[in-house]
Amino acid sequence: MDIWSILGIYPTKELAAITAAYRAKLPDANPEDHPEQFKALRSAYEQARKLAMQAQAESESAPRTEAERWKAELCRLYEDITARRDTAAWQTLLDADFCTGLATRVQARDILLGYLMQHYFLPQPVWVLLDNFFSLQESAQELYAAFPRDFVDDAVLSGIRNRPLLPYEAFSAGSGEACDAYMRAYSRFRGAVNNGQLKDAADLLQELKSCGASHPYTLLCEARLALTHSDFAHAQAAAADLLEQLPGDVQALLLDAQLAIHAGDTARAEQELRAVLVQDPELAQAKFDLAGCLTAQEKYIEAKEIYLALNKSLPYNPLVVQQFEAVNKKVLPIRAQRYAEAPEDIENAVELAWCYHQDRQPEQAAMAGHRSPRPGD
Repeated sequence: MDIWSILGIYPTKELAAITAAYRAKLPDANPEDHPEQFKALRSAYEQARKLAMQAQAESESAPRTEAERWKAELCRLYEDITARRDTAAWQTLLDADFCTGLATRVQARDILLGYLMQHYFLPQPVWVLLDNFFSLQESAQELYAAFPRDFVDDAVLSGIRNRPLLPYEAFSAGSGEACDAYMRAYSRFRGAVNNGQLKDAADLLQELKSCGASHPYTLLCEARLALTHSDFAHAQAAAADLLEQLPGDVQALLLDAQLAIHAGDTARAEQELRAVLVQDPELAQAKFDLAGCLTAQEKYIEAKEIYLALNKSLPYNPLVVQQFEAVNKKVLPIRAQRYAEAPEDIENAVELAWCYHQDRQPEQAAMAGHRSPRPGD
């Protein structure tokens, strides 16, 4: 078997060129439609990659500068997906003299960030460790001068502050490169589904299945795509498998809660969404779905508070505004009834005035506010 003919390129030692050729051939070698063709393509890719890595290892055996040796260790650490998520392994890298030396510390930081511009998929604890060592957040203005702002904001600072794209520990197979390809495809899949680009989403799901990495979030993508086609049976089966593999996972719970809402089981959905928000208190989708559950259960006041908070974090979002205004109309008569029964309840009187104001009834709001008893009355 001529691996280079299968890949459609001349023999090369460049991993990037091998990967690009492999991805270009993938659309014509769908594993479900052409399993033998895919098998041959995958085998050619893996053999070509192995040859390139052997050539790279041979070149690395030559004498190097201290900076080159340290970068080679960085590359090996990142390429091993198990080591990549091990903060102890990263701490060992940072403990090298090249990192701790006063004269080379900034050089080490810049080599690291230069490499991470193309290899930025790190677990949040690793980003936090790098921040603690190099003071990345404190040096943001300096980094803007040396690196693209998008990289600093969307990779470095976001990596330090936010949850990762997916749980790294759930990868069960695949090289570091294959896992990166999976995460890129997964990120693009989410965007395609959110934007209603279902053909692109279907193609990206196949890319996930054929990139050489194995992760339970493939089930999540299957379920999300099934939901866009109202195939609830398929979505529920995939969600059940996902929860079995990743019990307590935020995205798995969020998916299962949305399926419970569809089935009318808002009590179970509420329980799961509250569990999600314990893990990720700022997850807007979980807040929005929880407010919907509470509205369905006629818990209008709590639902309104959630929509109000969402309106502050997502200003002018038309869907949030619409739901907020709808639930406010449900809260208004509740507050008015309480006011009629207990006009001395100042807190409720103020909330009633706000309800009228938010319902664009300024005269009623002014009257409610005027009638609100004052302390000492």
